[in-house]
Amino acid sequence: FRYTEAVFNYVEACIELGLEDEARDWLNKIRFRCGMPAITDAGAALKERYRNEKRVEMAYEEQRFHDARRWMIAPQTLGRKLVYIKVTGTLKPGATAPVPYRKDETKFNYTYAPVEDNSLENRRWVDKMYFLPITRDEINKNDKLIQNPGYE
Repeated sequence: FRYTEAVFNYVEACIELGLEDEARDWLNKIRFRCGMPAITDAGAALKERYRNEKRVEMAYEEQRFHDARRWMIAPQTLGRKLVYIKVTGTLKPGATAPVPYRKDETKFNYTYAPVEDNSLENRRWVDKMYFLPITRDEINKNDKLIQNPGYE
């Protein structure tokens, strides 16, 4: 459990409670430690800024899975097609290609094109995936317990 994660949890709680000044103050403390400028956003923009800050800061700590479900934004973030940038380098007329290859804008013309592809990964979102199914053993223990929607 990182200190930064605890701060992000506090910032999220402040945003949900309407304490935007407090949330902005603590979010800026995270930004200031690496020399980034202060944010001044408010309302929905502050919430989006917070979500992006958390996505970037906690990138490889496997929290996005839970965040997208808690914020109910999974169709926009998890259920989309794979997008990548295709980089094409063509040798300029009269230029000789270096061996081994290295990026050199004086010898190559580069084009960057976004590509949306669904053949590599078939990402599909179904709203029932916001919740996990309740196991049959747990339902058998409590006859008032009902299965989560979509898993009947």
